[in-house]
Amino acid sequence: DFSLQLILERSESALRPLAEQRGVRLAVEAPAVDATLRVNGGELVQIIVNLLSNAVDASSRGDQVVVRASVEGGNLTVDVIDEGEGVPAADLDRVFEPFYTTKRPGEGTGLGLAIVATMVESHRGRITVESELGRGSVFQLAVPVDWGVDA
Repeated sequence: DFSLQLILERSESALRPLAEQRGVRLAVEAPAVDATLRVNGGELVQIIVNLLSNAVDASSRGDQVVVRASVEGGNLTVDVIDEGEGVPAADLDRVFEPFYTTKRPGEGTGLGLAIVATMVESHRGRITVESELGRGSVFQLAVPVDWGVDA
């Protein structure tokens, strides 16, 4: 069992040095009452860190990246919200494909989101993205709070 608060703290602390180096503010919005998750804590941190890393990469100095988590009806929802460049509408369907990247050559493999999507789906979850060019992106992760229960 893992505390949602602990998962969020670990995710944030993993990305804080990169965010500070880039001049990007990180904000975490968690439920007032902590939730207990029956998940693979390391895997969940890895998923959130990957989404945060992409959000920080997409952001400019002075931007804020928000991680907003909530638990409702047996599901954990985590939104990672950035104020970055956004993803062109034509490319939104492709962001979870292997080797798709908007980063400059040599800066990313385009595998991060594909791996995240595979991990999320393996736990009966889903990941979606909404984005607007010049306004930023919202990646939403939704997974069961108990990964051990068969659907």
